[in-house]
Amino acid sequence: MKKTKIDSNIIDSTQTNIESNKIKKILLFIKRAFTPKKILISAFFALLFWLSFFGVVLQNLALESSDTTNTIFYNFLQYFLSIIIILFGFFILKDSNNIESIKPFFTMQIFKKDSKGEKSSVIITAQDSIKDCKKYIFYFLLVILFIIIFSFLHKNHYFLSSVGYVISIAIFLFLKRKFRFLFGFFVGVFGFFWIPLSFRFDDLSAFIPLAIIGIGLIYGIIFYFLMYFNNLFFRFLSCLCLFFIAPFSFNWLNLAYFSAYSIFSVGSLALLMIFLIFLKKRYYFLSFIFFLVSLDYNFGVQDSKLNAYVLQTNFSQDKKWSLENKQASINENFKAIESAIEQGFDMILLPESAFPFTLNRNAEVYEKLLNLSQKIVIVTGGMRLQSDFRDINTQIDSNTFIKLDNLKNNEVIESSILDSKSSKNIESNFDIIDKSIINLPSKVSGYYNSMYVFAFGKSIIADKIELVPFGERLPFDSIFRYFGVDFGFRAGDSVVKFEFKGLKLAIANCFEGTMSLPYKSGAKYILMGSNNAWFAPSTQAIMQKMIIKYYARAYNTFVYHATNFSPKAIISPNNADL
Repeated sequence: MKKTKIDSNIIDSTQTNIESNKIKKILLFIKRAFTPKKILISAFFALLFWLSFFGVVLQNLALESSDTTNTIFYNFLQYFLSIIIILFGFFILKDSNNIESIKPFFTMQIFKKDSKGEKSSVIITAQDSIKDCKKYIFYFLLVILFIIIFSFLHKNHYFLSSVGYVISIAIFLFLKRKFRFLFGFFVGVFGFFWIPLSFRFDDLSAFIPLAIIGIGLIYGIIFYFLMYFNNLFFRFLSCLCLFFIAPFSFNWLNLAYFSAYSIFSVGSLALLMIFLIFLKKRYYFLSFIFFLVSLDYNFGVQDSKLNAYVLQTNFSQDKKWSLENKQASINENFKAIESAIEQGFDMILLPESAFPFTLNRNAEVYEKLLNLSQKIVIVTGGMRLQSDFRDINTQIDSNTFIKLDNLKNNEVIESSILDSKSSKNIESNFDIIDKSIINLPSKVSGYYNSMYVFAFGKSIIADKIELVPFGERLPFDSIFRYFGVDFGFRAGDSVVKFEFKGLKLAIANCFEGTMSLPYKSGAKYILMGSNNAWFAPSTQAIMQKMIIKYYARAYNTFVYHATNFSPKAIISPNNADL
């Protein structure tokens, strides 16, 4: 048999052509996936998705503005946008199968050419029958009427938030799958652009744009799977999955949070999804029943019984931790405590890291706080260092409420305490600090981001349990520690809760206040401190407040929120108030 010689050049040429075709296919796929039309449509619906939150932002700006003109402008802008969004919302519900091309009831064609090529006058043609249009108009206006009525009954000024909440759910349910990745990308960028702003204080500003793109890609991938099918039952289940999806333990994207300042109940997400699905299927009567059930019928107003002063400080992040401003922070904090005592408050709440140093290693400041706690209960933030060689005096069960009132009759400070002016050696005064601590904080050696409670000469320490990913800990940090890489703070063990004047309180340290953990403690009052200077200026503080409001309503609690570089707040379980 004669052997045929195959030219190696032909093989190489064939392989090159195959590889070239693969590259062309990839480029063609990218070109089709990222057309300018898809990008614009995805960005537009991502903005609509965040409208409920934008309503909260506008109302906050209106309430916090000291200029009457600005207040009027923000209120006008909110209601103007509401009208526009109501129209868009109607079109979305009207033609959900073609959500990407928002069509009005009537198609208007200007200068349509006739058979001779001449331009004719304006022609208006109806898309649907007049009967169908009347049905859509009737049911849509009925929904808007109920939103207006319930906004009035709740004295709720967040009208745009209520309308935007429904629109956000509709977009998630009905947006066609071909937009899912780009839509998720812009949802992540528009909602969480502020996360990398903390890089400014670590000389990493050049990485901020790259980090923002990274955030967009993460949420693009998440939405790629959540909206993989157009099937409404699949979308229904995937929307509920947002309760459990928390990239790097960051759980701030949940459609249910948009109900926080709305006239809907905080458990209305599933009901409103069914309302929209039935409306799409034209089961109008059933649809409207689910809409009515989703409304919040609790019009009562609760008043707080906790007589506490909430402090707001205004130290920028680049100055807060500098040594030259350390004494200024200390002086301002003690000045606020003295003022609260003079005004007759029972308690004062200071922000996270209000004392920007390791508080349990500063005997002078610690002793002064213990002495002042004989006059007022002090709750403040500060770092804590736990050493292997130093134990903590404690007999308190972490599952019980520590009764502060019982500390009044105890001998809380020994007469042998040295005068703060003469205590030059801090190590010699550690025994004073240790003897004052009555609870059991985490005992693993390392640094903790903590909240301290000083009451009647004793101190209670709440170590932060939920640490901010990348800022306070690395994801999968236990693996890194195994290889000798130790970054950030140690995590606490349990929520610290106590009873004061018959009221049950619990501690939440910043990030913890946006999770269910402290609210499940059984406390009626949550004492929360935050340092929002990391992300200022941005929408982070308002988003944080929206999530806190959601949990305050869900668990019927008051949240006293002391802040640095963002407005302080007392957030109640009442509907819609700040």
